[in-house]
Amino acid sequence: MKMCASKFFWLFLFVTLVNFLNFPALLSAEVTLNSSLSVTETYTDNLFFESQSDKRDDFGTFIVPSVSLAYISKDIELEGTYTGVAQFYVNNSNANAYSHNANFGIDLPFLTKRYKGLEVELIESFNFAPSLQGFAFSGKNGEDDASSAFEDSSSSGGGLLSGGGNSSIGGVSGGNSIGNQGVFTGRNGSNAFQNIAGIRVRYSVTPRWIPTMNYQNSYVTFSDSELNDSLTHQVGAGVGYQLSRQTTLTGNYSANFASISGGDSFVTHSVTVGGSHRFSETLNVTSNVGASWTESIERVNFTTSSSIAKLFNGGSMSLSYTQGVTPGGGLADSATLSQTLVATANYTFTRSVSGFLSGGLAKNKSLSGNTVNVNSYQGQAGISVVLLSWLDGTLTYSYIKQKSKGDAVGGRTATANQGFLGLTATFPEWRIIR
Repeated sequence: MKMCASKFFWLFLFVTLVNFLNFPALLSAEVTLNSSLSVTETYTDNLFFESQSDKRDDFGTFIVPSVSLAYISKDIELEGTYTGVAQFYVNNSNANAYSHNANFGIDLPFLTKRYKGLEVELIESFNFAPSLQGFAFSGKNGEDDASSAFEDSSSSGGGLLSGGGNSSIGGVSGGNSIGNQGVFTGRNGSNAFQNIAGIRVRYSVTPRWIPTMNYQNSYVTFSDSELNDSLTHQVGAGVGYQLSRQTTLTGNYSANFASISGGDSFVTHSVTVGGSHRFSETLNVTSNVGASWTESIERVNFTTSSSIAKLFNGGSMSLSYTQGVTPGGGLADSATLSQTLVATANYTFTRSVSGFLSGGLAKNKSLSGNTVNVNSYQGQAGISVVLLSWLDGTLTYSYIKQKSKGDAVGGRTATANQGFLGLTATFPEWRIIR
């Protein structure tokens, strides 16, 4: 059961590549290698995210190597990315850890040429973290879960906020792709591993009508027996309609089949309608609303994903709100209703200096029982400086406050202040084949 979807994925991939190898375009491909190395010094006043009386502060060093290899031809595009995060602490060596994040994606333009309007994309990702960062790997809610890996399978470290900076306890931006949907935990020594495989197919019936279908399989396992492994299958179908240059309408259906060890097995059906409208070149609004029905508990929940983004001279601002049902796993032994509200602002002071400010809140509550019942608040501020053409510097501050009423392992009521000072060196692109 755990491997059937992955076997299907690799069989499809093998057949596709075997057929493609008959194409002469393989001889006119381009292969490039990009890499970077980051070193960040950090201080946190609550490394293990304990209550006020048990707080322990510490200084740490994060070393983050990243490598990306791309193969591009007119008929096929392949890209693989690996990022590691080595964490070393001065006074708490038991918190030292190394995280892995590997992602692999394939686009098949030759299918578009053979079948005009057809687009096929495949993804595979592996994530390993030596300590639990939250109750789920997914960083998105509701209907977006089925497509989150396609949108950004190598997004930066987990947390309530996005848009830069560091967002998890003892974490570092650009590290593993684990999201926690606003639930922060202490380091319990549990190893966490996730594997995602998926495929998305789009077909432009006309320039205005574009239906989409996708499938995603996700398996998450923990070494701690008190945490819940999970296996989910997500299938979805939808259609987009280009009403005008400024307006796009969408409709989607998705089904999430989830099995949680030591917990529930359930199916959640979701239907959403919505769209986006660009009022001007600097103002865009997106809104999707719908309903989600979880079979095992016969409960219907309102779902939404709405955002507004504004560009202005030198910067941008955005506000987003999401509400949806997530599969759970990890701390949660059942489906969870998650809500997040996030505001971000970015501003470029000079050609070499820019800054960001963000704040948000999240509410997570199990649909059955009281396993997870958490309210989280987070704020971040940071500045980045281009020191050389290949060297960037960053300074970030993060504040996290969490109130937990649930009885899940690791559900904490605590606060943490974190500071980060880092350097990132980007190495010249290496063209292996032109």
